Amino acid sequence: MCILMGCDYCGTIRGIGAVRALKLIKEHGSIEALLEALDPAKFPPPDPFPYKESHAFFKNPEVTPSAELPPMKWVAPDEEGLIQFLVNEKNFAEDRVRKAVARIVQAKSKGNQGRLESFFSVLPKANTDSAAKPKAGAGKEDNKRKAAPGSGAGGAKGGSAKKGKFGVGGGKKK
Repeated sequence: MCILMGCDYCGTIRGIGAVRALKLIKEHGSIEALLEALDPAKFPPPDPFPYKESHAFFKNPEVTPSAELPPMKWVAPDEEGLIQFLVNEKNFAEDRVRKAVARIVQAKSKGNQGRLESFFSVLPKANTDSAAKPKAGAGKEDNKRKAAPGSGAGGAKGGSAKKGKFGVGGGKKK
C-alpha cells in the first residue's frame, strides 16, 4: 500500500489513496498484476517507478544490529555544530536555534522525570453496600451521580460553558 500511495523510495500514483490501494491489492494480489490491469490514463504511475526496489527495501531494510551501536549518553548539545548545520545549511533562523538549545540545556539541568505514580493520588474506597442499594422511593434522577459544585456538569448555574464548534463558548463573536 505504501508503494502504491507513494513513499520515501518512489513517487505517488495520482488518484490512489489508502482505500483504493487496499482495494486494488486485495483484487489483484500483487503490485505487478495491479500495474498490468491499471489504466495508465486514469492512474498514471510516475516515471521511473522503482516499485521492485522499494519492495525489496521494505522487506530487507538496512539495520545496524543493536550490539554494534555505541552506548547512548546524554550530553549537552553542540550548539555551534547545530548552528552550522541548521542555520548555515538548512536556513533556520539563528535566534530560534539558540533559544531552542537554551531550552534543551535548561531542561537537561533539571531533575529526572518522575514516576507515573507521582501524577496520581489514591482515592479512598467507596462504601459499596450503600452505593448498590437505591434509596426507597428514589427516581431515576436521584440515582444519577451528581456533579461537584462548579464542575460545570448537570447544567447548574456557575458551570462552565458548553464547548461548541468554535471552542469554549460555542459560537462566533458578534
